[in-house]
Amino acid sequence: MFLLEIMHDISLIIDEKEQDKTVLNDYYESDFDTYKSGSIIFPFSNLEEGMHKIEIQVWDINNNSTSARLKFIVANSAHLRIEDLFNYPNPFSERTTFSFQHNKAEEELEYILSIYSLEGRLLRQFSDKIVSTGYSSETIQWNGRDSQGIKITEGLYIYRLILRTKNGDEAQLSSRLLYLRN
Repeated sequence: MFLLEIMHDISLIIDEKEQDKTVLNDYYESDFDTYKSGSIIFPFSNLEEGMHKIEIQVWDINNNSTSARLKFIVANSAHLRIEDLFNYPNPFSERTTFSFQHNKAEEELEYILSIYSLEGRLLRQFSDKIVSTGYSSETIQWNGRDSQGIKITEGLYIYRLILRTKNGDEAQLSSRLLYLRN
């Protein structure tokens, strides 16, 4: 009789590059007085500015595995940036929700979300001040009605997000949405 030891590493894949898989075993530290949890502190370096994705896979002593995925932005923190501006669902018929990410966590930000027809006519505008605890925005919901409460017609529309810090730093990003009647 022989004992087969199955050994699995804690692994990290950055930007879906399987060939560059990193073993994180040496970066894991279990929590005090328990075998059920711990922390991984890994120093990222040489990541280009922009959106990145990581996937971490871990195994327990019973040979069960799990994985987690995370998106994050690497940005020059001196300048405000907007990433991942989108609305969901798109196309929509009843309501849609706008969402975005930025690189100024814990700071007060002012946003202006403007929705335009393809002819450039402003249909609706939302504005507010937010303080995000992370890098994701609060969601902004829209029911497909213009500023007078009239339901918009079927078609393609443009929306633009302007984001400002207290010191006046500003970023803008635009995208499209499609409205379809039921």
